[in-house]
Amino acid sequence: MTSRDPYESASVASMANLTKSDPEKIIPLIDYGLYYVIRFSTGAVLTTAIAAIDVFTNTINIIVYSKMGLQETTNINFFSLAIADWLSAMCLTLMTISDHIKIRLPSGAKADEITNLTSFILYAASGTGAFITTILSMERCLCIVIPLKVKKIFTRRRVIFLILVMAVYEIVFVGLLIARTGPPYSSISMLKALYLLCSYSAISLVCFAVISISTIFLVIGLRQSLTWRKTTSTASGQMASNKEAKATRCVIFICLLFIICFFPNLFTIIFATMYPTFNVWDPYFNRLAYIICVGSFLCQAISISANTLVYNTMSSKYRQIFRSLFCCFKDEKM
Repeated sequence: MTSRDPYESASVASMANLTKSDPEKIIPLIDYGLYYVIRFSTGAVLTTAIAAIDVFTNTINIIVYSKMGLQETTNINFFSLAIADWLSAMCLTLMTISDHIKIRLPSGAKADEITNLTSFILYAASGTGAFITTILSMERCLCIVIPLKVKKIFTRRRVIFLILVMAVYEIVFVGLLIARTGPPYSSISMLKALYLLCSYSAISLVCFAVISISTIFLVIGLRQSLTWRKTTSTASGQMASNKEAKATRCVIFICLLFIICFFPNLFTIIFATMYPTFNVWDPYFNRLAYIICVGSFLCQAISISANTLVYNTMSSKYRQIFRSLFCCFKDEKM
């Protein structure tokens, strides 16, 4: 690895332009030694390892949910979320590897171009995943508010249509980012910032707000449901309530993971809005901004891996199909 990465080079260029008018040298906020240690340990080691495992586990999730069937809207959402998580994990793996190797592509471009191109797909997959999580949280909320009408509102066709529309929307912006901004993709421009705002930042912020409110409502609704269940004497009523409670818990955990792991991105968006110079191209903030960016990728990888644990822990049907598919995990009774 070279002593300076693409972001460092861009910062040096910016610094050179600034020092023409300012004789004082701009010293970055973070020392290079500390920056390199955090970047390598967090990005090259932790994120790469977790993301590579996520690719494998979400491949299993896709297979399991396809075997479970896609008749129920909840299974459709979980299946689609597994695909979005698989794509995000694959992009994270490619990004962290390409960002730490010193090679040139056949076209002559540096390997960091792979990192930047892959990041466009990552943001699209992340935006789609946030949208699917929002559908899950809203559907669960309506199950509490209007349980008899929720299936008429969130029909199978409507859920599939919403997810496909979101996927197409993100694909269009990936195409625009690649075609309209042009190489080198490590450079910054107003057009690129606008596309990223429309495809990721704005959508993620809206989803974050909706998911946060929905999660609070779901927690309150789940507590009320547990209280009501204690007073219900019929076995059929308790069985139906148990099933709904498990589904609600699963959605709550996934929403909480999204909220917690989205905080580095939320901090970056808010801080960059208050201080427009807070970016990886600024000679003063560049290393701090990059560390937070790497931290957000690590949080995303953790969130993806935790989703698999939630599926396996909360869904007995998931565990049953998982064990039936992989004989090494079969019980003696099966």
